[in-house]
Amino acid sequence: MTAEQALRFAAYEASWCRNRDASEALCLLFPPMLHALELPPMDSFEAERFRRELKAVLAAIDEWRRQPAR
Repeated sequence: MTAEQALRFAAYEASWCRNRDASEALCLLFPPMLHALELPPMDSFEAERFRRELKAVLAAIDEWRRQPAR
């Protein structure tokens, strides 16, 4: 199992979340997935830094998509 496969699987599972129970089940999937991939969980500082970086990347992608075609 690779990290890429795990993320793709999580995204697939998340696409089926339509209610609270399904959302909670998805949340329960992540700790064992991290353990299986031998990845440590993020602490709050690392998570906040990642959140800011992800937000910036998503904003840049959104800006790029809004540009008129040349």
